[in-house]
Amino acid sequence: MGKFYQYIDGYLQVELTGYGMERFLNLCMNKEFTLWEIVKGDDVYRFYISLKDFRELKPLLKKTETKIHILKKCGLPFFFYTYRKQKCFVLGMLLCLGFVYYMSLFIWDIHVSGSAYYTEDEIISYIKQAYIAPGTKIKDINSMELEEQLMEHFDEIAWISCEIKGTQLRITLTETIITNQVLVSNQPSDLVAAKDCDIVSVITRNGTPITKVNETVKKGDILISGTIHIYDDNNEVLETVYIPADGDVFGRVVYQYDDSFDMQYYEKQYSKKKRRTVLLKLWNKYYKLWNPKISYEHYDISKESYMEKLGKTFFLPFSLDIIEYKEYAPVRKEYTRQEALAKAKKRLDAKLDEFRQIGVEILENNVKIEVGNQICSASGTIVVKEKVGVPKNLQIVEEKPDE
Repeated sequence: MGKFYQYIDGYLQVELTGYGMERFLNLCMNKEFTLWEIVKGDDVYRFYISLKDFRELKPLLKKTETKIHILKKCGLPFFFYTYRKQKCFVLGMLLCLGFVYYMSLFIWDIHVSGSAYYTEDEIISYIKQAYIAPGTKIKDINSMELEEQLMEHFDEIAWISCEIKGTQLRITLTETIITNQVLVSNQPSDLVAAKDCDIVSVITRNGTPITKVNETVKKGDILISGTIHIYDDNNEVLETVYIPADGDVFGRVVYQYDDSFDMQYYEKQYSKKKRRTVLLKLWNKYYKLWNPKISYEHYDISKESYMEKLGKTFFLPFSLDIIEYKEYAPVRKEYTRQEALAKAKKRLDAKLDEFRQIGVEILENNVKIEVGNQICSASGTIVVKEKVGVPKNLQIVEEKPDE
């Protein structure tokens, strides 16, 4: 920001010569002038100085018998002076700056991170339909309200944070399947249940424990309270303190597992033929720049989007989308019983590995695999022991004293 303001105000690179150069620099310091990148040469000093301070140097130069020479002029004032006769160019630049500023008042991109159970497209689609769409004014967005809506709609979300960076809405979430991650809130908060479970153990570091071992809790129930009441000798509340609740609460959680696939399937054999469509997106509307006819009977579609942005988070409402259609021929095949059992077991093992990788202890595996004439299915329950406590910020309402 300092460099930005220096550019707006204008600054100079100068060369100082003469008898009392060190005295001149000391006087500049006493006057609180800002000099930077000072380099000492042979009987000369080179440095940068703001245009405003440069205009006040004449008495100091006369007093110290020194001379100053301008080497370089930098900043917006000199830019406008150079192009003062090119009014159309200056006007166009001002209009461009005004346009960029106006675009900065809206959200043009939504980014989701931390999702595994839900896809990023699934969450973004819900946000666009139920709450906001790209092009919504930033001042109309309530991050806390959006967090509550997403928590209510997506049951597997244990913790979520919504923040605005530039023209991008960033959604960071943690799902209940990875609640063994350490989630800590710096704000006064309760530790609540991420899902329905039976409590196995409770270790409290901060706060008041509410739940007990072998107790059954529902999602959202308070496990450790961040509200602490201080009582007097008459057992009346003397003072209430709000802190971030912290602790380790483990629960016995039952996951329902259902998986099935057809014994018959199609394998894709791709040809070398493919077509591309090019779309230009302006303000949520698409315009076809190149749209060849697709005559393939079977094809896969892939899409690459190139969105214009300034820096990392300042997105603009323009993008170029390239859609590729790749032809293939479907070849019908069928699993043998051994192949179907192996595939079903592999998919079940992948699910169990998801739990193990995050440190969840598997207590029971009650899944059965059955192979029929048309379908291979696996169903049952997986019982695990995992951390179930996640922070939920407290809404503190201060009581007004009676008048």
